[in-house]
Amino acid sequence: MKRSIAIERLCGGRFVKVGLRMLFFSTLIFIGILAVLPRTAVHAKYRTQEENASEIWGYQTESEVLKGSDPAYIFIGDSRTVGMSAYVGANDYIWSAKNGVGLDWMKKSGVPAIEGRIEKGSNIICLMGFNDIFFPDMTRDYTDYLNKKAVSWTEKGASVYYVSVNPITREEVAGGEITNEKIIAWNEDIRKNLSARVTYIDTFSMTDGLLSAADGIHYNESEYQIIYDIILDQLNEIEEDVEEEKASIGDFLPQITSVQRDDKASTITITLSKPEDITNVFYQIQINDRFVKDWTDIRRVKTTTAVVPVEKGEVALRVRAYKSFRAGIEYSGWSEAVTVLDDGTVSGEKESLWTRFKNWLGGFF
Repeated sequence: MKRSIAIERLCGGRFVKVGLRMLFFSTLIFIGILAVLPRTAVHAKYRTQEENASEIWGYQTESEVLKGSDPAYIFIGDSRTVGMSAYVGANDYIWSAKNGVGLDWMKKSGVPAIEGRIEKGSNIICLMGFNDIFFPDMTRDYTDYLNKKAVSWTEKGASVYYVSVNPITREEVAGGEITNEKIIAWNEDIRKNLSARVTYIDTFSMTDGLLSAADGIHYNESEYQIIYDIILDQLNEIEEDVEEEKASIGDFLPQITSVQRDDKASTITITLSKPEDITNVFYQIQINDRFVKDWTDIRRVKTTTAVVPVEKGEVALRVRAYKSFRAGIEYSGWSEAVTVLDDGTVSGEKESLWTRFKNWLGGFF
């Protein structure tokens, strides 16, 4: 009896040791397999999108997309943008989108994933906002963020666009929390608070009543294509308008329409003509007097009235208009120079002593 108990204890101890060894080696094998497996989008979902961007760039699932290499067009959006990227045909544009996301994702993942790919000539297209319509006060958070980002992006030579949130196809969704009236109000708040560096594209008014969606939110393949085509058409029209505006400012010749010198002859107030149909125009004012051989750049102003500090004596003023565009600054020609005397008289109304002296000297040569 004692012998059989001892044998059972001995065998049990051996089984335990063998079991522990098998568990140890199995664990090593499992870790080794994990080490050699490729990192896929399935593993990546446990990390942030910007952390994975460099390693898993080029994937698309039913709920997320991060792909493309052509920075000409960069799309950032939510589930509607995920759907659009799947249905608009073959292209290599850059897409960064995910289902059910809003501004927080855009700041932490959507934008960081593509920001390093922005370059001169890029068109950054934001299609965000639908999932934040529950919180209408967030429009200012969106515009503050986009306006700030647009400064650095446009300085790189990129253009920035916000596309309106598009309509739902039912009277309401989410238990009445989202309606087209609320979408319209959202879009209008966004539009009026965007800076001049961000262009608003209204696709809502061009598609309202023309779309269908089984769930009232997500469109079918052909309708995503329609919205996509509208966006690109709008971008082309905007680019054409910019080229026309550049030509207009280049041909525009501003004039000094009035001049007033103060009693001490230390400042001159000038009024300039204003180009029509051109916004955000600046003026470069230059001065030349008898002690300066070259024109001196003394003031850059946006208004059409400027107070210019001057030395006493006869001075000449000229001005030109200019505007910054993505490809650089476009200038108009210089205006005809206006000579102003100490008493505020504009040359031509009264001949100055200096002009008389120069004319007198000319008679000897």
